Order: sequence, then C-alpha cells, then structure tokens
Amino acid sequence: MMRRFATKPMLFMAIAFLAGACSPASSAVTQVSPPAPARVGPKVLTIALTREPNGFVISLSASASTSGGAIQAQNLPANKLQNIDEKGQNYPELAEAIPSTTAGSWKINPDGTMETTWKLRPNIRWHDGEPVTADDLVFGYQAATAPGVPSLGAAYLRNISDVVAQDSLTALVKWSKPSPAADTPGDNLPILPKHLLESELAKGATSFMQLPYWTSAFVGNGPFKLDQWLPGDQLQFSAFDGYFRGRPKLDRVIIRVVPDTNTQVANLLAGEIDMTLPVSIDTETALSIQERWAGTGNQVLLASPGNLRSFLPNSHPEYQTPRELLDPRYRQALYRSVDRQAMSDLVTRGNAPIADSLLPAQHPLRAPLESAIVRYPYDVGASMQALSDLGWSRAPDGVLRNADGREFRFKVWNTAEARAEREMNSAIAGWKQMGIQIEEVLVPATLIVSDEDRLHRDGISIIGGIADEFLADRLSCDTIPTAANTFRGRNSGAWCSPQAQTFIDQLRVTIPQNQRIELQRGLLGVIGTELPIMPLYWDIDPILVLAAVKNVPLPSAPTRISTFNIWAWDKE
Repeated sequence: MMRRFATKPMLFMAIAFLAGACSPASSAVTQVSPPAPARVGPKVLTIALTREPNGFVISLSASASTSGGAIQAQNLPANKLQNIDEKGQNYPELAEAIPSTTAGSWKINPDGTMETTWKLRPNIRWHDGEPVTADDLVFGYQAATAPGVPSLGAAYLRNISDVVAQDSLTALVKWSKPSPAADTPGDNLPILPKHLLESELAKGATSFMQLPYWTSAFVGNGPFKLDQWLPGDQLQFSAFDGYFRGRPKLDRVIIRVVPDTNTQVANLLAGEIDMTLPVSIDTETALSIQERWAGTGNQVLLASPGNLRSFLPNSHPEYQTPRELLDPRYRQALYRSVDRQAMSDLVTRGNAPIADSLLPAQHPLRAPLESAIVRYPYDVGASMQALSDLGWSRAPDGVLRNADGREFRFKVWNTAEARAEREMNSAIAGWKQMGIQIEEVLVPATLIVSDEDRLHRDGISIIGGIADEFLADRLSCDTIPTAANTFRGRNSGAWCSPQAQTFIDQLRVTIPQNQRIELQRGLLGVIGTELPIMPLYWDIDPILVLAAVKNVPLPSAPTRISTFNIWAWDKE
C-alpha cells in the first residue's frame, strides 16, 4: 500500500452535549459568585473555518462543497427567498410566505404548467441602502440563466419558463412543467442587486463571473456587511443597521481561516476564537474536548444533518482504472467487505448510525420504501467468493491477482481532515484483508476541489452528501460535469443509467406523493443493484462553542449550514 498526498433535507438525530452537565453536585455551602462585569465595547464573535468561502451566492460559485465549512459564511451577508432551519423546516426568509396551493400562491394548471408567487417583505435593503425589489428577483433569474453563466442551480431552473415582476414586491415564477421542489429554491433562484450588476451582465458572462462582487466586493441583504476579505486569512463583517429583522445582536463577526484542526482546537482552548463550525473538527476530537470542558459551561453540540458518508466509484469509462470498478458485480463484492459498524466505532465512538441505503431510519419515506432497499451485510467470505467467481484469487504473496497475474489495485481518495486516516483505515480494512492493493490519496482540506477535478479521479472516493441529493441530481445523467456546462455538475461520479434516468426525470415533474413513492422505489432498486454509490454511515457534525456565545443551534440543518439564524446569535 502506498499513501500519497494530492497537490491539487432530513433531520434524523440531534444530540447536544453540554459540558457543564457533567459538573459535580454542589456542596452544602453555597458560594455566591460576584456578578459578571458589564460588557464594555463591541460584541465581536470570532469563528474558525478550515476553508474560506468560494463566494456568497453558492449556485453561482465554483463549488457547493461543504468541506471545511466553506459555505457557512453565506448567511452572514446574503439571505434567500426561503431557508431551512435546524429541524429541517422550510421557512420564508426574504419572502413573506412559502408558496402553497391552499393560499393560492402555487397554482398547477390543467396543461401541466405551474405558477408560484413570491411576495417579498417590504423593508429589505441592500447593504448600500437601496431597497430589495421584485426586479432583483427577476434579474437574478436572468443572470443565472444567461448564456455562458454556469449555475449549480441549473436543475432547479430548467423547468422555469419566465420570472416576471407583478409589482415592486411580488414576482410570478412561471413553470413549463410541474416541479415538486418549486417552494425550496434556496439560492438556485438568486436575488441579485440589479442596480449594481445589470450593466455588468450586459458586458458578457466571462467578465460578469470574474467580478470582485462575488467575493471581496460583495453587497448583500443579510444581517452582516462584508468589510474586508483577506484571502487565506480572514473575513471581517459588521452588523447591518438596516437589516429587515432588526440590527443583529453581535456588532462584528470575524471568520478566521485555520486549515489545521489541531490549531483550531488550540486557539479555542486559549480563547483566541469563540467557536468552530462544521465541517472541521471530527467527532472523536469533539468528544474529547467535551470531557475536558466538563463544568465550564462551554458547549459541544453534536448532531446529524442527514449527511451521508459514502464510497463513490468513478463511473466514467474514460477515467476509471481499473475497469473492473465499472462492473456492478465487483462493486457488490467490495461493498460486502466493508465493516460499516467498525467505521462508526472508530471514527465517532459508535455515535454515527451505519447506512444501508440513501435513507436514514427516521426519514419519512423510509417505511414506504423499506422493501425496495437492496442490502449488503458485512461478509468478507462472501466477497472473497464473489471475486473468486470472477477469476481472482490470493497469490502466495497475499496479493489478489487474476489468471494473468495482474494485481487488483486502485486508488481510494479522501479529504485530509482530522478523521481521515481512521476513516480510511477502517473503510479499506476488508479490501486489504482480501489482498487488494490500495493506494491512499489524501487531499488537503484547504484545497478547493472542483467538480471537474473529482470527475478525473480514478478509483473510489470517500465523500459526503445529503441523501436527498442522490435521489435527485447527484446521480443524474444531465448533471455530469462536462465542457458544455463548464464542468459544473453535481454528478462527479459520472454514473449514467438510462433506467434510473427515467425514474429521475419523472420524479422531477411528479407531485402526487403516492406516484412519487412508486418512482422512488424503482430508483432505489436500480441504485441498490448497480451501486454507483456505497453508503457507509450517517455523519455527525460538531460545533465547539465557548460559554459566552448564545443562541447557536444544533448542527442538524439538512443544508449543513448552521448560520441560518446568525442574526440572533449573541455574546455575553
């Protein structure tokens, strides 16, 4: 085995660990502490992230990856039509209400077309003081669909035929086909400042996407204004007095980019930062800190946002080596020899539930789809027999070879986070036991990895992802990164199954739940047989936060963004 370093919506578990809960019982003599001195000066919150953001409009940025917490900064300067909270609930943010059929704001026409009406709140302003209007929503749609502008939200936008302003605060979204996700646009249907960007878009897509607006010169509508972005170092924000919910409780927020998680922990323990956000600190480290913090009032918040850790084989025949990994029979044999419980035990002390499919146990669709799940219980013997039937056997040197003497060898990729080696070692233990030769590739967590980069990875990658994404776009033929979409596509594994695509296409335009369940059953069956993705366990996200910081939610939002309510955070 050779290791080298590369150079290049469903809440189902939430557990909060309060370090103070482990403090000893009080003695018979009550000791009264003096009152804390009144705070003098501004309230400044310092947050550590492993990676700096790609931008603040995720659908128009280079990547939507959650690795290193890169998307956590979005909610500081930018709000959306709607958002998702820590309980997985869809709520209106810039909009007054979520479109609904009962309210008449979501209409499904007899010919299959639809209309959704979004009404903005009346008191929203951009950070330069200009009002946010329906024209900004119309312009956001025009920008995201302009020729040459790559959008990660293309799957959401594809069935929209037009967006028109009905008055200064109301926009009508016209759909050419039904869309079950019409009420959850996120920033796939972005609101952009027309008064700042319209003339820039007219100059062409290339210069438009290279504007400093998307990063260091961003003007948003969120609770905090971007004051300064020092690349690779930190981002500084200040409270926006004109925020529609009222001035935030914090005066300033500093996001420090700290690539090394050990340094993050050291800075936290020294009080140089106030908190960490996912994805950075691993569960094992967080539990150790929780033990150390007993009785201090500092908090370790642990929850699962429904993020699935999985093996993702490259399914692109041009890039996959060895080609055996394109064959479902080999994938099935490999999957059976992965001890997922051992992975959970080693990586999360057993806190992470193991995964047998794309649906966690508490998912609302789990019961009706249960019988469609194809299971692969841990059985190294069965895996070895399957490989033997395919012409492979262990040679006297312990290496698995075929009749021509060729070794069974491939790469396994993972991000070099704190848990990486433990996760890697437990994931491939069964393969090594069978004599498969594994080349481990650890990619620095600070490296911004594009969808094109992932597309070119041979072998198998260990990845994270929201399960619902895999039942929609991340396994769809039309989201494979290609030159035509400037290599911005969520299906970086490049799996394309005509049978599965039929189900995916129908799910995109089917709204009745009973019909969707039948389509999802068919899709799960194809995925479970061909194994374009091999579910491992349901990830646990930690937040480490000092006692002075208040109102931080559990890291359980399905979007994996914990800052959705940062306007309400406080610091004593």
